Amino acid sequence: MQHTLAAFHFKQKTTRTKKFLTEIEAAIPWAAFLKYLKQWKTLETGRKGYAAETMFRMWLLQNFYGLSDEQTEDELYDKLSFQEFLKIDLGQSIPDATTLCRFREWLNENKIQEKLFKKLNKLLEKKELILKKGTIEDATIIEAPKNKSNSKKKWLDEDASSTKKNNRWYRGYKLNTGVDAGSNIIRKAIISTAKKSDSDYFDDLLSGDEGAVFTDKGYYSQERKRRLRKQGIFCGILDKASAKHKLSSSQQKRNRKLSSVRAFGEHQFNIIKNRFHCKKVRYVGLIKNTAHLLGLCFLHNLTIKRKQLALAG
Repeated sequence: MQHTLAAFHFKQKTTRTKKFLTEIEAAIPWAAFLKYLKQWKTLETGRKGYAAETMFRMWLLQNFYGLSDEQTEDELYDKLSFQEFLKIDLGQSIPDATTLCRFREWLNENKIQEKLFKKLNKLLEKKELILKKGTIEDATIIEAPKNKSNSKKKWLDEDASSTKKNNRWYRGYKLNTGVDAGSNIIRKAIISTAKKSDSDYFDDLLSGDEGAVFTDKGYYSQERKRRLRKQGIFCGILDKASAKHKLSSSQQKRNRKLSSVRAFGEHQFNIIKNRFHCKKVRYVGLIKNTAHLLGLCFLHNLTIKRKQLALAG
């Protein structure tokens, strides 16, 4: 009897994982998202099929906690909170790692992650959670695995490229984002190889309705500043010194003031890299990593606005 009571008490404890997943459950507009998954069907004969919602929930768990396919399957057997989120009852079979892999490949082929990202942003805009006061642009490098193929003496991921930053060489991809100032919602995201310049995507990361633009000095150009001001958009690009012209004291003061705003454009990278455990790319090739990182941008917005979405219904 004592063992039974202890087990009952243990199951009733609300862990941080349980609390987070409960909030996500309440925040997600399931009908709006599941319509993109209606075409999912299991293709292998002789294997139990799983509903699109079940596989979507499993994909969410995998990416929220940065797990491999095998780790996701194992965690579903070990964690009661994962089973409850997946809506698996005692005695029911759990999708295996192979099924999850096939589901993710199907998402990639149909660009579902991009569709979910755009749909969520439309919902956030409709609920007036996107402020549209300004856009903060920034980029971060996501490294590719460093091991090489022993047989061909080539990098395993030939799509990845190299770049030098702070006297260190990196090989991988670059996540470029346009973030809504004030709400920290990622409105635009572009994935490129690491060698591409941040400023190449300056115009593509603008939403067209912002009243200001904030970026670091890597995006600086006189032409860009003139164009923004002509459009009536406040130019928050940090001034850049040259070999012949050092920054004046007023420019330095301006840069310090703008940096306090621009710094919020890096918060999403902290969540994606540390909370979602994506300091290095998980897959090989630009197409797969684009799908993965757009999915994480979707989950970033869902995570930071989960309470407001739940309240808004």
